[in-house]
Amino acid sequence: MPREYRLLLRTLASLFLLSFAINAQAFTPIRVNCGGNGYVDPQGVVWAADNGYRISDSTFSTTANITGTLSPGLYQTERYGKTVLYLFAVPNGTYTVNLRFAEIYWTAAGQRTFSVAINQQWVLANFDIVAQAGGPNHALDKPFTVTVTSGMITIQLTAGIDNAVISGIEILSQSSPTQVTGNAPPTGNAPPTGNPPPTGTTTVTPPPAGTGKPSQ
Repeated sequence: MPREYRLLLRTLASLFLLSFAINAQAFTPIRVNCGGNGYVDPQGVVWAADNGYRISDSTFSTTANITGTLSPGLYQTERYGKTVLYLFAVPNGTYTVNLRFAEIYWTAAGQRTFSVAINQQWVLANFDIVAQAGGPNHALDKPFTVTVTSGMITIQLTAGIDNAVISGIEILSQSSPTQVTGNAPPTGNAPPTGNPPPTGTTTVTPPPAGTGKPSQ
């Protein structure tokens, strides 16, 4: 192989790697304070005011102390509904999607269950925050690895008992340099791949918008 051709191949390979690195570093982590305003956590990490949501227009908040986290303010607000849908445009690649929950309305297991799908793949089925967190007003984080090929991350919550709720969403590129999440390490493990949908179907079809939160 001629020397000039080898040099050209090396140059092209270097440019490709450089372009990949620049693209990876260009992604800005997405952090959303669901149901709330902009928030700066104690580590100085900025969370945007609630955005990206569809269907549900209902929010709720509390002044109760939230345990199990370094950023309690993030878990004192929530968006809720029979169906809650969030859409985020992202470059194709692999991401960590951290979903943040706390039960700030009910007080016992069995009073709320819902299921969660990311990009039409079920990741949580019949999820009960109180049962998994060990009680109300306790932060519970669920991390998931998501490979994006369509330029979009969709997060859908579908109610089982009462309404589905979510307090925070964080999307981090796995190709980017280390990024601070601003919270305690996630508690609990993601469910096994292939969790069955709660209704026995294999597709995600948003039901009509839900009603308001019932009285206790």
